Amino acid sequence: MENTRKCVDCGFLTQRTHYNGDQPKFVEVELNVRKTWNIPTMPVSGSNLPVPIFQWSPRCFCNSWDLGADVGECLPENALAVINANRTCDQFIKWRAGFTPKEHAEKRIADGNRLKEYVVRAGLTFLGWILGVFSGLAFR
Repeated sequence: MENTRKCVDCGFLTQRTHYNGDQPKFVEVELNVRKTWNIPTMPVSGSNLPVPIFQWSPRCFCNSWDLGADVGECLPENALAVINANRTCDQFIKWRAGFTPKEHAEKRIADGNRLKEYVVRAGLTFLGWILGVFSGLAFR
């Protein structure tokens, strides 16, 4: 299948934080979580139970897939099955450890702009070459 990818290998696989000041944010899913889907916890004052740092469901930063709905019951094996499933996805970008989903998106935009610049430069070079050839032929 063309464009068959796994979310586990994608830079847009994300989790939403529970605690980041006032606003939750989307963060990178680290390697250990990608392998086990064991969500890190943190102690909270006044509670004997640790609280997960992230919301439990995996998410697609591009909203290409509703991963949370696919997971169903909150079990690590369910999440792992969903993020390791083969999918056809045009939004896939190879995961680079240490980069947030937003940074992956910014990289895609920057790479796209570089490609456009290259195509324009190559086109102008080719056009210049063609004009040079024809102008040389015209003045013989």
